[in-house]
Amino acid sequence: MSLLRRIDRSPRSLILRNLLEKLTQADDFKNRIDEIATAENITLSDEERQKLQEIPVDYLLNTEILPKAANDNAAAQSQPKVSSIDREVAIGLKSRIASKLLNDDKANQITDRRQFHEYVVGLINELLAEEDTKLSRVDRQLLAETITNEIIGYSILQPLLDDDAITDILVIGPKNIYVTRNGHREKASQTFENDEHLLRILDRMVAPLGKRIDEREPMVSVQLENGFLMSAIMNPIAVNGMCVSIRRHKTLPDTDEFVRLDKPSDDVLSFLRACVQARLNILIVGGENVGKTTLLNVLGNFIADEYWVAVIEDKPEIRLELLHEEVLYLQTRPQNFYTGKSEISTADLIHQATRMGANTLIVGEIKAAMFALIHSQIPWMSTYQSGSLESVVPRLTALEQLSGFEISIETQINLVIYIARLADGLCKVARIAEFIRQPDSRYRIKDLFSTTRSHEENGGINATVLRPATTPSETLLKRLTEYPVDKALQEQVRQLFK
Repeated sequence: MSLLRRIDRSPRSLILRNLLEKLTQADDFKNRIDEIATAENITLSDEERQKLQEIPVDYLLNTEILPKAANDNAAAQSQPKVSSIDREVAIGLKSRIASKLLNDDKANQITDRRQFHEYVVGLINELLAEEDTKLSRVDRQLLAETITNEIIGYSILQPLLDDDAITDILVIGPKNIYVTRNGHREKASQTFENDEHLLRILDRMVAPLGKRIDEREPMVSVQLENGFLMSAIMNPIAVNGMCVSIRRHKTLPDTDEFVRLDKPSDDVLSFLRACVQARLNILIVGGENVGKTTLLNVLGNFIADEYWVAVIEDKPEIRLELLHEEVLYLQTRPQNFYTGKSEISTADLIHQATRMGANTLIVGEIKAAMFALIHSQIPWMSTYQSGSLESVVPRLTALEQLSGFEISIETQINLVIYIARLADGLCKVARIAEFIRQPDSRYRIKDLFSTTRSHEENGGINATVLRPATTPSETLLKRLTEYPVDKALQEQVRQLFK
């Protein structure tokens, strides 16, 4: 890790940046480092002196508090805050404030961003009063915010993370930052100085979580403390430059919100509620970002209060709204060779939750833990990423063959729900089915509900509707009638497939 990446977490980073700016204004600066540092009352360590000898002249000059020239009106409007402060005045003020912060023990003890910002504003006011310099209140606040973000925040990414209207941030190289604001993708006006600047901020994000990103570990995925999900990949894996994706953790819709978005019929919703109450093993299948976890969260809220539920995920997303608090939330952990932490897989957590007495499992994504899950001997619900139900069958068959003995998939997976992305871009439940074993030991998919095109009278619009297809197997109907399912739901299911 480079020197300036480490010291970027302290006010001394601004001191060294100020020194670097002074060096760039001098002739033969690389041979005058000690002379200029002494004139600026800065004492350099041998390591710092060596690094300054190696660093290019434009390294890490932070000018984000200065107004950027707008090429057109659209670019000017995309800049949320504009400072009227002169470049030289801004650099000078920032350097002098950094000098005060460096020797200020009270400032070094402040970890809260708001308190630190207020403290920096006070220092700015004191410095301006001492020097009899005029600066507008807006410029003072902007200068304080920039210093705060640079020292204890995430630099130019911080205002984007603080904007509640922004749900996604995509960084492609240091000069291209895109945000999704209110559902629309647009290019942000902020830019990093260079790849090293971007890498330092990423290191600041992942280091407190015991992660790293460098040449030895070029990929990283973490959940930040503020709930953002951050994934990054760097050279040489990312050919066109470092790429960072930051996604705001979205609260999963509750049942009412799901009904509003998916618009399932009352019959479909009642059938799914009855299946959960009958403690069926349910697998939700679909592609990427179609709402599998959303539906899993909705079905989890149908679980009766007398059961102890264990929720197992790679990233915490599911939050049940059960009346009781007997929910055990568990999270997997990848192996880390550098910290010595061993891997805790989904299968490990399934075994542990079973030993602890959980009688219902909700697993975020089944992945390689399918074998452990279907042998847990307790009811479960999970998701599986696949483009179609038909592609799931050969995978399950291969799993059964590799296990060396008969798994009886049709008894271990009682119900399959498929979510599809329709032609209009919306994602909806398209099929509800069960696996049936044929005489030749192969499996086929028996659709209980399937989508049809319905011609609505108001305007003649073709709508996709989920309707009953065939009667469930005797085994499934028996489960729905023998288990403690609400009597009204039982009768509704009987009438549905009558």
